[in-house]
Amino acid sequence: MYQSWVFASALVAGSGLFAYAATMGPSSPIATPPPAVDAVRVLPPEPPTTIAEPAPDPVVVLEPIVVEARQAPRVKAKPKVQAPSPTDRPCSSWRELGPTNVTKGKTTGSVSVRELCP
Repeated sequence: MYQSWVFASALVAGSGLFAYAATMGPSSPIATPPPAVDAVRVLPPEPPTTIAEPAPDPVVVLEPIVVEARQAPRVKAKPKVQAPSPTDRPCSSWRELGPTNVTKGKTTGSVSVRELCP
């Protein structure tokens, strides 16, 4: 209900502000344009000065490169160590975490995990 009143008052206030600004005119004096120039003479840029560079030698002389390598001493292979034999049964027991599913207050199944070995 108030939306139409708010819209109408905003429209009237905006229109009044626009009319006031239009009747006041510009607040700063209009700047006069610069005097017209009849002709403009464009000077071409000066050509770049050339610098004579010394002629490079056509051949680059490098010192010979000699690569020498030392032979690493041979290391004898270590004898194989047998892996520890697997145990017949695990060293830890089962621990129950909780039910798998709960439906209408009744539990079904259980989730169990092994505890870590000491």
